[in-house]
Amino acid sequence: MTFPKLHYLVKWIQKREEARRGYETRAKKPWTDDPVIQSYRFCNVQRQHDKVTKWLNENWYPNWGNENFPAAITLARLFNQPRTLEAIGYPGCWDLDRMHDVVQKRFDKGEKVFNAAYIVSANGKPGSKIKYVLRMADDVRRLGLLPTNSLKAVYDKLRTVEGLGKGFLAGQVIADLKYTQPWVKAIDWWTWCSPGPGSLRGLNRICDQDPDTRWAERTFVLYVGMLRTLIEQETKLQLHAQDVQNCLCEVDKYMRALEGGRPKQLYPGR
Repeated sequence: MTFPKLHYLVKWIQKREEARRGYETRAKKPWTDDPVIQSYRFCNVQRQHDKVTKWLNENWYPNWGNENFPAAITLARLFNQPRTLEAIGYPGCWDLDRMHDVVQKRFDKGEKVFNAAYIVSANGKPGSKIKYVLRMADDVRRLGLLPTNSLKAVYDKLRTVEGLGKGFLAGQVIADLKYTQPWVKAIDWWTWCSPGPGSLRGLNRICDQDPDTRWAERTFVLYVGMLRTLIEQETKLQLHAQDVQNCLCEVDKYMRALEGGRPKQLYPGR
């Protein structure tokens, strides 16, 4: 299989990394000469460089040995807002009523509770979104997830929880678990990912075919593995499959912008 438009993915990775390094070293703007990346917000090439992930790495990841850790990470990604998580505190002792009261007070004061980076809904259920999110995390706790050598096995269990079944948010939880002991020893740490709508469109774009073409999950994962090798050859970056999947989602937005589209969020990179 060849990728006729692979150069767009390689360019996006290289220029997005330029912008990240420029920002982190406080270099003078512009941090890249790419006008699209100067103007619009894109995720980082590697998720571990994202702001919320850095906060979790410092504050919640060290609690990986606690029995509530998978549920806590689920809760963290559903809110995805460090100030909310600071107010809750790492929930080593699981108390839904206390957590609800803490978050509700923030909401009642007009403080930001959720981060808009992920679309989290109550799936049409009436009542409080805060309660729904807490219930989802509690359902994960009730699964009694134990460390395993398969990320896919954990993902499949997470998807049995109402609200996580479509897969995107379950994948975000996996992307955190995999960086903590002993999940880091999973045999599919480098190779596992699950396709999402954005990453499917991105793969189709670099294959120069209709963005809405459907792929079997097994084939998608196979192609992501091929791209991992090509990306390393071109950029010297060793990315795991979930990061490649994320890059495909971002290159879909990038290529749409090159065609005249407008990504949702602006970026002060000029």
